[in-house]
Amino acid sequence: MRSQEKSELFFTQNSKTLYIRKIELLMSEKKITWNVLAEKIGMSREGLYKSVKDNNLKVKTLIEIADFFSAPPTFFFEEKNDYDKPDVDKVMNILAEILTGMVKEKI
Repeated sequence: MRSQEKSELFFTQNSKTLYIRKIELLMSEKKITWNVLAEKIGMSREGLYKSVKDNNLKVKTLIEIADFFSAPPTFFFEEKNDYDKPDVDKVMNILAEILTGMVKEKI
């Protein structure tokens, strides 16, 4: 199984209620509907709604939603709701992983 498939499988199986609640929280704060969100990320309302309802939201779509709300993608999987203040240690660990991967690719 490719790593992207593993990530999508993880999101699909383990995080349904939390990430959906987080999307709805952001929508409520910004006073937007599923129709508006779908339009802003380039999906149909039906496609977005079905993906969420079936708990089959792709990683790419979740990242687009995070970008739209100016929230880090990790926000959808953390219990805290403070998306304006990222966890510095977590960000540093993610950056270290990315840089390590880039270095390994060039070696």
